[in-house]
Amino acid sequence: ARIDYFGMARLPNFEPRRGSAIGNYSAAAAAPALWFSIGPEPRVDYWLAGLADGGPPQTGFTAASLARWLATHPGFPTFVVVRHPLERAHRAFCGAILTGRYGRIRRRLIRAFGLNLPEPADVHLMTPAEYRAALMGFLRFWKLNLNGQTGVRIDRLWCSQAQALSGMSELAPPSMICRADRLQADLDHLALTLGVAPVALRAEAEIGPVPLAEIYDDTLEEAARSACPRDMR
Repeated sequence: ARIDYFGMARLPNFEPRRGSAIGNYSAAAAAPALWFSIGPEPRVDYWLAGLADGGPPQTGFTAASLARWLATHPGFPTFVVVRHPLERAHRAFCGAILTGRYGRIRRRLIRAFGLNLPEPADVHLMTPAEYRAALMGFLRFWKLNLNGQTGVRIDRLWCSQAQALSGMSELAPPSMICRADRLQADLDHLALTLGVAPVALRAEAEIGPVPLAEIYDDTLEEAARSACPRDMR
């Protein structure tokens, strides 16, 4: 009776597989640490540059240049930084949609999903209620998008972190998964394993017209859970 013949107890996953995305990797210049980037993290860029005062990290890897780096850095630690799905949605929505950076997707959200979005120059005028309604609309889009029901690409800014980690693991499983809410402690531990002095992180800048903490409630949390259940486990 307990045998689940058809896997009905498992979470369905319709999100396409992702590759290792080598171009998103960054390596510290003066220490053998490799960062697998799921999304923009300016604090990590600063941390990599500060390791042993090594200067700007190495970026723009190709398969050949990454193979050379791996060959000269045996036993290197690899790490990723993950965030709460609601926070990721907030950051992706503000950084890519409200700013107009992803203009075609922004127009699609307005036409097909009924989001009431101001012009990018007027985003700072949004009230908390207006921003919350817009973010809820983006969460509805996010759920359909990850299930392949929108005709819009699943961008790396809002792909599930579970799928991104799966793609990275095809090359080399990350040796450490850092959480954004305790990033300083996690990176301090990583620095100690490298035998270099810890680097103090810069304060994280607020993003968007309204801080997420100002509008957070259980309804938003549940919408994020419904949109990206794999990252909420």
